[in-house]
Amino acid sequence: MKLFQYEERDSHSNKIVRVKCEYCGKERDVTDGNYRNSQNKRKNEKTPCKPCAMKYEAAEKRRGVPSPLKGRQRPDMTGDKNPNFKGFYITSDGYKQVYLGKRKYRGEHRLVVEASIGRPLLKKEIVHHINGDTLDNRIENLILLPNEAKHKGIHASSSSVLKSFIQQGLITFDTESLTYQVAHIKLRELLEHLEEGNQHPS
Repeated sequence: MKLFQYEERDSHSNKIVRVKCEYCGKERDVTDGNYRNSQNKRKNEKTPCKPCAMKYEAAEKRRGVPSPLKGRQRPDMTGDKNPNFKGFYITSDGYKQVYLGKRKYRGEHRLVVEASIGRPLLKKEIVHHINGDTLDNRIENLILLPNEAKHKGIHASSSSVLKSFIQQGLITFDTESLTYQVAHIKLRELLEHLEEGNQHPS
């Protein structure tokens, strides 16, 4: 079955052939000589336009040719097999997560407490960092709380202490950096005053 139409436009030696692309269906006019050269080159009756020839004929040539990667298994780059693997990562809220294998991570602070008490923690139990540094996972800096309510109570008490220090001028607020800072001069004066009060006459 021919997928093109042949039409002679003039009686001269340069005949014009109207060819229809069997892929996109667009028609175009070519000289009879170019048409015959194309047929001899392809050794078939296909007459694709240039864009389709580049797209489809290249694909046909590749068809049946095995991929150079076929049969080759990609190396496993997950977990500890990745060259960039560190064994842990830090969460956005500042907690250290330790790799346990099989793509599983757990908080280091919970693992440290579990090792100390000799049992797995309950889901509702909370580990609190006493000094506020969530990366300081020494056992002496960790305290186990039975539930979230107790944890909120601790943070409420720390907020109360912060408020008291602010009122006494021991902590100031920097309006440019929008951070609280320790008033070192005021704190040093307070400590000196306490030392003088603790001194007893001989």
